[in-house]
Amino acid sequence: MRRSIMIAAAALAALALAAPVAANEAVRWTDTHDIDNVFTCGVVEDTLASIDGTAYFSADGTWLKDIVRFSVAVKYTDPATGETIAYRTHQILDANPDNLEFRAQGGFVRAAGAGAVLLDVGRLIMDPADGSTIFQSAKTLAFDDPTVAERYDAAVCSLF
Repeated sequence: MRRSIMIAAAALAALALAAPVAANEAVRWTDTHDIDNVFTCGVVEDTLASIDGTAYFSADGTWLKDIVRFSVAVKYTDPATGETIAYRTHQILDANPDNLEFRAQGGFVRAAGAGAVLLDVGRLIMDPADGSTIFQSAKTLAFDDPTVAERYDAAVCSLF
């Protein structure tokens, strides 16, 4: 889910940057993305991400940074039983030429009676050139961690 949202944010930021801007201008933009996913156990994920961004430019029109706010509504449905689990989350992306910084809460998968089965909470800083992790707080999921997709799949499947 996070990779899809990040790709969408990067594409939207690129569009904002391509538009002509005046000196010292802040350009606001919004978008929504519907992301669907099916897990190995058959559970279906329907995610709606509402995205609100602001691109900032210097006096000469050079891009300085984007601040992107994600509000995400997630619903997991087991088609075999019809059981659903839904939650809302949010995250902030501060993108600048040197790094991408994700703050707040990304994915946070909770099971009744079991507590949190997957956490993505805290601060993650990435290199925009290659997507590598520069800094990661204790409870975040890094995009370049090859085990994240498998752990996310296992966490969601454990809910049902």
